[in-house]
Amino acid sequence: MNELQPTTNPNHNNNPLIKFQADVLEGRTDDIRAFIERLAQEATNRHLLDLAKEKGFQTYWHPDLYGGHRIMLARDLARLCYKTDDVAGLRQLFQSRGHELLALTDASEENLLRLQLLEHFDLPRFTSRLRFATWAHVMIASADGKSKAARLIWNYIETTVKYAEADQESRRQTGQGVIENVTQQLGHGPLPIELAQRNIDAYRAIGEMFGTPLHLVLAEAVKQTKRELGVDLHQLLSGSPAMDNIPESAVMLEPTSLAAYFGFRKKGKAGGGDLNKALALLGWQTQTHEDGPWLPTERGFRLGQAARHTWVAENKIGYNYKWNKIKVEQALEEHNLLDRYR
Repeated sequence: MNELQPTTNPNHNNNPLIKFQADVLEGRTDDIRAFIERLAQEATNRHLLDLAKEKGFQTYWHPDLYGGHRIMLARDLARLCYKTDDVAGLRQLFQSRGHELLALTDASEENLLRLQLLEHFDLPRFTSRLRFATWAHVMIASADGKSKAARLIWNYIETTVKYAEADQESRRQTGQGVIENVTQQLGHGPLPIELAQRNIDAYRAIGEMFGTPLHLVLAEAVKQTKRELGVDLHQLLSGSPAMDNIPESAVMLEPTSLAAYFGFRKKGKAGGGDLNKALALLGWQTQTHEDGPWLPTERGFRLGQAARHTWVAENKIGYNYKWNKIKVEQALEEHNLLDRYR
């Protein structure tokens, strides 16, 4: 247990992390604030994203929200450090350390951005008591070390910062990071599975930036990984919790699947062609020429949430579009198009 105990030895004040931990324990708010202000935002956002991948919670980032800081739910931070959903203890800690949790009302005056934030975390639209945390909050809660879980997170932070410093020094001296140098010394390049992991991580980061539901991001990433690297991760993906309990509002289907769901039939088969005609009548898609591919219009992207989808079959690959099932159903009902093609 000794390695988990907070270190407060004043002889170690030349170490910024140990000094910060001591400031948190002693409640020196000015020193805490000064340390946080020196943190590089890009690095802290990356640290929070890495921790989220390690511990399995969601984060969100948008350049126009919370000054560009990546955020997590305060509830998830309470779970991470105290094994509880109650954020009261965290709020008290942060208030006493001069760094309060972020409120939903701080997010933006733009309703669209706030809605995107709530939808990303699958939260109800009409809520006012939500609180969010940044990497700085994670550091304060873990440095406070009120539980074994919090102290373990602090150990993770120490390791992460030490590696980042070593990687930065390695790049300064050699132009390559620690992993690249070690790989080069071992005499081989990264394994395919390592490249696959980088590919998945990149898709997840981009997906979070766009606010795309995680199950869609992972499905696309796995397909592209198989196509580009030959690494088939479909079996692992099928067992991922991210692919279960998908909110009804996030279900995306191709026209043929939508036609089957709505009961559009042609000669006993799902009438995908009729569904495409219905989408065209809504002004959601169009063809550049007769018998050409259907392409979403700006209205289709905005109202139907059309998303480009890659399909892979044997040695063939192609693209089509998926549509938000709920949005399509609402529009077809509103314009009396459901019964027209049944």
